[in-house]
Amino acid sequence: MKYTVDTSMQVTIEVHNPDALERVTGAGGDEWRSQFYRLRTVEDVLEHWTYNRLVNGIEDISRLDGWADLPAAAVQIEVEHGELVITEAA
Repeated sequence: MKYTVDTSMQVTIEVHNPDALERVTGAGGDEWRSQFYRLRTVEDVLEHWTYNRLVNGIEDISRLDGWADLPAAAVQIEVEHGELVITEAA
């Protein structure tokens, strides 16, 4: 049997320590990128954090390379699950 699962999620990210973004998007960003990820914009960083929260279950960005020196409270990531609809595919 084959099923289709349709769901929606909303991710809310609160940045309590601006360094979490500035180390990537600020003046030291090139040096940071040479050691870690190819992220350049705030949107790139938010997408990276969201992916790691949803796919890898990482709630604390200090578990990610490039942010390990930050306290757990530096960034808060919350996920709200919407309606889940499951249908059997033909």
